[in-house]
Amino acid sequence: MQAIFRGVYSEPGVEEGLSTALRLALTSMENRVVVVCIGTDAYIPDALGPLVGTMLTEMGFSKPLYGTLDNPVHAKNLIMKLPAIRSSHPECLQLAIDASLGKKDEIGIIEVRKGGVYPGKALQKRLPQVGQLSIIGKVGSLQGNTRLGNVPTGRLNLIYQMAQVLAKGLIIWEREQSFR
Repeated sequence: MQAIFRGVYSEPGVEEGLSTALRLALTSMENRVVVVCIGTDAYIPDALGPLVGTMLTEMGFSKPLYGTLDNPVHAKNLIMKLPAIRSSHPECLQLAIDASLGKKDEIGIIEVRKGGVYPGKALQKRLPQVGQLSIIGKVGSLQGNTRLGNVPTGRLNLIYQMAQVLAKGLIIWEREQSFR
């Protein structure tokens, strides 16, 4: 998948870079976007999406949004929730937000990509694609065979800080639209 933005969450200006990438990618779709934050707080590295969703809700984000800590969109309910999201917002582009695993030196990288995400892919789950545009945060590295239970762990502080950056970038993007 081609990244249209790539930055490390701790770098200055990454929120603005994220906002700019969204503005450029969504020029004709700004008012027809639904955000789907994927993941669960049952597993720290996978909490990035619902944490972003919760932060956006608390910040007054006005776009349709699915996936918060209280009401997550995750592997066990995704197949049920996607048709409901599509039928509630038939003309909307889905912007998927999800955690991702990468190489050890990629941890902390945020990417905006054309195309959706396949939740659970790194853990050999077969779930449908979510979104036509996606934001992923690389929260850990995959080591060994996940089928043998070697699932990576992560630090809550990293996930929380990445979620703050993503939420701030999305709020900047949304506010820039209202000034047009």
